[in-house]
Amino acid sequence: MKVISKGYLIIVILALLPVARWLVIIPLKYRFSNFYNSATSIGQLMSLPGMVLFSLNLILGSRWKFLEDLFGGMNRVYIAHHLIGGLTLILLIFHPLFLGLSFLTVSLNRAALFFLPGENWAINLGIGALLLLMALLILTFYVELPYEIWRFTHKFLGIAFFLGSLHALFIESDISRDTILRNYFMVIIAAGTGAYVFRSLLGKFFIPRHRYLLKKINPLPGQITELEMEPVKESMSYLPGQFIFVNFISAKVKNEKHPFSITSPPSERELKLTVKSLGDFTGNLKLLDTGDAAEIEGPYGRFSYLNFTNRNQIWVAGGIGITPFLSMARTLYRLDFSICLFYSAAEQSEAVFLEELLGIAAQNPNFVVYTIFTKTQGRLSAEIIQATVGDLANFEIFICGPPPMMISLKRQLKRLGVSKDRIHSEEFQLL
Repeated sequence: MKVISKGYLIIVILALLPVARWLVIIPLKYRFSNFYNSATSIGQLMSLPGMVLFSLNLILGSRWKFLEDLFGGMNRVYIAHHLIGGLTLILLIFHPLFLGLSFLTVSLNRAALFFLPGENWAINLGIGALLLLMALLILTFYVELPYEIWRFTHKFLGIAFFLGSLHALFIESDISRDTILRNYFMVIIAAGTGAYVFRSLLGKFFIPRHRYLLKKINPLPGQITELEMEPVKESMSYLPGQFIFVNFISAKVKNEKHPFSITSPPSERELKLTVKSLGDFTGNLKLLDTGDAAEIEGPYGRFSYLNFTNRNQIWVAGGIGITPFLSMARTLYRLDFSICLFYSAAEQSEAVFLEELLGIAAQNPNFVVYTIFTKTQGRLSAEIIQATVGDLANFEIFICGPPPMMISLKRQLKRLGVSKDRIHSEEFQLL
């Protein structure tokens, strides 16, 4: 079985186990004997995998390293986190809707009253949890929030989960009546709660972090800043192409973690980041002073050419998406890989690292650099890549750039018959 599918397989099994138990507690002929029982049963069925997925989503957001093994990289973990979050919301919304529908057999008024707080505190907890979850996930999916506000709102997911867990355990239901089902949910809830507490409340005490000091701040063309840092103690070990979460300790930038690709090769003691000004936080990084401290968490990601046995590779970089490829290219001198890099930028002046990359290519005949300047040559396409290198079926393809570019190229590559397992991308907008 391929690594990318292991995590999803585990999620499906864990989500369906309580459903399997529910199916044998009471004969189905009684559960679906009339409209009231059928609507109630469907509502109950929605809640069982819904609460399991809610717990698993908190675990997916914990950034534990073992998750990378299950999904094939932290980027894919956060894609799963995004998808599972949406599915959780759908299931938990349909849970009360079907329960409310069951009361239509009594009266429309009784069905409407079901959705309002009353004397049953367990039901009130469920209403509060659902409203909070809906608000948080709607903000995530439909409102473009600044990064720091988005991260802050996500801290309330733990509160929604806590309220929903109390509702699930104390409301009169199959969970409260069946020992096996109740014990299963107690374990699932404990796992989700533990992940949330570990990451959000106790992370600063238990999550390993590396401390670096800013050594150089180099302004580059195109509103790009290169930050060079030296370790306070031992330097961090990483693979070329990996990324880190960085929190700069300075009054000139906000106290918040952001993900950035490492651009220095692992052989260097100093750690380099190359950042383009795309917002308030990244725009203020050029205001940092040498000697400012940085707390680093990581490294993360499987976006490295060294993680794949296939040595025939295509790298596609769009704009500042060149950053993970810089670290990789800077390690190519003595390695037997055959690599074609497609470097896309609006114009040549924005291809900041082109001269260095061409210098690496001049010393390594197995590394070829192709440039695409969109203002004069149009956008890079999978057809252009195929026309340049030939049949794409035997290549491992890495893509990093603006989200629309990556989405479009991946679709084009799949239409040309490239297996999705050979297409790898780094998508920080999901982190």
